[in-house]
Amino acid sequence: MLLDRAGGALLGLACGDALGVPYELAPRPAVDQPLSMSGGGLGNYQPGEWSDETQLAVCLAEVTAAGGDLRQDAGLNAFASRLFAWYRTRKGRDLGLFMSPLLAWACGDGRDTPDPTLPASQRLAMSAAHLGPMRRHSPGGEVLALAPVLALAYLGDEGAAADAAAEVGTLLTADPDSVSGLVYFTALIRRAVLADPSEPWFSRLDFSGALEALPVENRMVWQGLASDALARYFQPPRDNSALPAALSAALGAVGATRWETQSDPLLNPFKVALEAAVRNGGDTDTVAALTGALMGAACGQAQIPAAWLREVHGWPGLDSEGLADLGRATALIAFTEGGPAQALRALETLEALAQVQQLTAD
Repeated sequence: MLLDRAGGALLGLACGDALGVPYELAPRPAVDQPLSMSGGGLGNYQPGEWSDETQLAVCLAEVTAAGGDLRQDAGLNAFASRLFAWYRTRKGRDLGLFMSPLLAWACGDGRDTPDPTLPASQRLAMSAAHLGPMRRHSPGGEVLALAPVLALAYLGDEGAAADAAAEVGTLLTADPDSVSGLVYFTALIRRAVLADPSEPWFSRLDFSGALEALPVENRMVWQGLASDALARYFQPPRDNSALPAALSAALGAVGATRWETQSDPLLNPFKVALEAAVRNGGDTDTVAALTGALMGAACGQAQIPAAWLREVHGWPGLDSEGLADLGRATALIAFTEGGPAQALRALETLEALAQVQQLTAD
């Protein structure tokens, strides 16, 4: 069950991302308009292809699945180096207004850029500090797409998860409120993955308890945001590209799903939430990706529509099972003292048992 929700967190992110791609910054879909992973969007994606939110998460998951510790320089350097490689191969394709200048400056595509001989993580942090005073808004919501990976990498230790989220967040932004938003969303996903599976899906989302991952002085802003977003008649922000607004819109979609599924328990809450996130318009791939990560962590991979799992795919050549394996491997390493090799053996054993159980059921 835990591995189902570990895989669900990353797959939920990807499915929301791919579902939102065709509608990003386009007219809001009509209430009766069927939604599909039809591709296109700002990056001219293929049907079912995920965009930059999931690509960012993959960059981080490749580090954590190999046993990298994001609280240490080696892990942070590996992540920054992977980001730079991603940027150089993906330059100009649907990079947001936040990530594009951040990575361009760090990679030496501007004036007075960092010394290229410096460690990658140091160059990335210098870029965040350089751009910080020049930006009027907080980072884009795509930064929060890293939260499911951070949550899975430190399932056994909330303090370690918070420390890692703060370290990674500081590489990407000089805005302390945005860093605390990443810490909060990481804790929220982590608690959902670890929650009692016998509880209803909404009860697995510990919006208040996740605030404990933050210093006391940083809790009020996110407590207020979550409380407002979960209110019965919450109206999501129309401009939802900035980090707080994207999180607010995602939590609003989750809250609306709670009320809708209470009146009709036969509805699939995962599907309802992602479609609600897309129908609100705006930065649909980001908001739906965040909604999907949270709902996937709470509901598990089993609740994701099979048609979406068959269709979703993306850089660097992964399908749904490849992405789920990254999530499961990261989660296993969090509980495996022997590191990646032992975690891989454990994953292979679990998959073999699952196949035997399936054959027995058939």
